[in-house]
Amino acid sequence: MNQLLETVKIINGKAPYIAFHNKRLNQARSLLFGAQDKIDLTSFLQPPSKKGLYRARIIYAKTIETIEYLPYQVRRFQHFKIVEDNEIDYTFKYLNREHLNRLLALKGQADDILIIKKGFVTDTSIANVAFWHEDQWLTPSTPLLKGTTRERLLREKKIIEAEIRLADLKRFSKMAIMNALLGFYVIPKTHESWFDNESCTGNEFENRLLDTKHCGRILSTVWVRDLLLIQNVFKHIIRPNQRYHP
Repeated sequence: MNQLLETVKIINGKAPYIAFHNKRLNQARSLLFGAQDKIDLTSFLQPPSKKGLYRARIIYAKTIETIEYLPYQVRRFQHFKIVEDNEIDYTFKYLNREHLNRLLALKGQADDILIIKKGFVTDTSIANVAFWHEDQWLTPSTPLLKGTTRERLLREKKIIEAEIRLADLKRFSKMAIMNALLGFYVIPKTHESWFDNESCTGNEFENRLLDTKHCGRILSTVWVRDLLLIQNVFKHIIRPNQRYHP
């Protein structure tokens, strides 16, 4: 029996947006295991402290099997390796991430990967993505996994779905990743590229500092890139059957 995973952020003893986790968990239980009852995770969560930031790691199938609480520290993300895989399927949040981990092994010196499937942008290895275009955040209509934060922001109309192909990436001025732990995390622009650090030598960036409010957060120190920057990145797409040489 395939086990599934739900990851919930707990802040000072409370789990925000738990309804979205309940919905995904119960849909998976119904579709994969025929469960008819509904589980409310609120009645299962017992964080070790009423203070601090924790990651609740919930393993389940038809019923809840284990819950582990781990202190959570926000990771830094800056660079992403573009990886193409036309066979990957991660419709459900399975505990087994073997396929994702094989792709992640190709990241080299990057912080994570950006997965392209059949020419379309999907997700990173751990998060949904969004890109700023003109006056709105666009998120791919082809995610590998429909994350809870993505679902919430779509419902709140703070992001909208769009078909995004690999070649479209040059159109965007900002990038964000999102999941239950990170929230909506805008990638800060530095003097280097989002994609494939090696390919960016010789490109220039605008030192334009923005202070713009999006999705309930003040996004300060966001750098706008030269749109020509990403054109060189496409030479560095890695496919699973290729060996990456950092």
